[in-house]
Amino acid sequence: MISLDQNQLLKRIHCAEKTYDQAAIVQREIFNRLIERLEYMLIKPENILNLSGATNYGEELLKELYPQAKIVSIDLSEYLSFENSRLPISEHSQQLVVSNLLFHWVNDPKQLLQEIARVLDPKGVLLLTSMGVDTLKECREAFAQVDDCPHVHDFPDMHDVGDLMLQLGFVDPVVDVQALTVNYKSVQQLFQDLRDTGATNAHQDRRRGLMGKNQWKKMLAVYETLKNENTYPGTYEIIYGHAWGVRTQRNQDGEISVPLSSIGLRGRGQI
Repeated sequence: MISLDQNQLLKRIHCAEKTYDQAAIVQREIFNRLIERLEYMLIKPENILNLSGATNYGEELLKELYPQAKIVSIDLSEYLSFENSRLPISEHSQQLVVSNLLFHWVNDPKQLLQEIARVLDPKGVLLLTSMGVDTLKECREAFAQVDDCPHVHDFPDMHDVGDLMLQLGFVDPVVDVQALTVNYKSVQQLFQDLRDTGATNAHQDRRRGLMGKNQWKKMLAVYETLKNENTYPGTYEIIYGHAWGVRTQRNQDGEISVPLSSIGLRGRGQI
């Protein structure tokens, strides 16, 4: 379970509404790569559910790829407002579900995948992305030298995502990881991009007050040692997953038994 303050998260999303599109370079790149994967799939979905971690970027790209399809887009702020996290979509009605950078923002990702399994046609396809454990590892390392408070969110591991998909009965799930490194001109530019996309720290156990000036300088000094020539790296580990809809019957306890060998796990790559 991820431990995020959902109310604080919603506030930051709303504050970033005017700045998100300009700052979301990484988020757009990830969705573009996801679309590239769809281009190789011989599917013709009539109904598409587009789940997004922020604004509904990507709907136009999906329309270009599937001009005849009906597309419903739901972003993170809308998802968090649904009672019991239940999607307002009828069962098995979607031939394609695209979940871009939503998975790591919800406190119960299993509930999210259960809802996707419910609305996805058994012969339909799920494609998802999530930030992985090494995301913002430079920030995590620098802040760790200052105090014991969490300054960077806990992100899921690739294997956990695959295990959840297996547990819920998705067919032929495959997950792989890519690392995308953005070189910033300054640490301040990195933090500004995070603020502009509403992606600053919303951990339940985060520091509530401002960091002291000396602690801030110490954090910057540590980050300086991570400098690559004249730029400051920011790593984004991207988990990609895809699977077919759930076709297996559950037992009386709601469990599904599948062999671990049926999941495809690909190694961590560097872009």
